[in-house]
Amino acid sequence: MIYVNLINEIVKSKMSLETIANELSINVEKLNSKLMGTVDFNLREINMLLKIFPNHSFEYLLKRF
Repeated sequence: MIYVNLINEIVKSKMSLETIANELSINVEKLNSKLMGTVDFNLREINMLLKIFPNHSFEYLLKRF
């Protein structure tokens, strides 16, 4: 189950995965694993994502498909 909404918002923002990973203090490979749902985001990372995408709710960004 992947985080389609979060992936779409990253693409729309034109931020690179490297930039997002750096904001989360993780590497790109770990970010990819988290976006694909194979590894969970921790609370600190979720809070950072909500700061990066302040116009979107937790429920929207982290809805799994």
